Amino acid sequence: MNKKESDTHGAKAFLEQAYQASDANKQAQFYSKWASQYDAQMVDGLAYRSPQALADLLMPHLPNQEALILDIGCGTGLTVQSLYEAGFTHLHGLDRSLEMLTIADVISNYFKQI
Repeated sequence: MNKKESDTHGAKAFLEQAYQASDANKQAQFYSKWASQYDAQMVDGLAYRSPQALADLLMPHLPNQEALILDIGCGTGLTVQSLYEAGFTHLHGLDRSLEMLTIADVISNYFKQI
């Protein structure tokens, strides 16, 4: 198995575990453990493009780029980052995982955590 296949397999295995968590607290614990690997596994391993797709879809329907946007379940801030790069300026993030929010804060100094 080459590195790309290994990354993809690892990301898929993590997703399966996340979806099998039986309650919200177990999900939060799982995402907290996954936080340090999340971006690499989702973006690189699975070619996760939803954050950019969301920003592209939102732009024609929300011309006021100063509108307040709340990303509930923001994780490491991938969607907020894409929205910022699209020109939106008032971005807020909310997540149950403090570890995910910590990573979002380090890489995304342009949004406020709630």
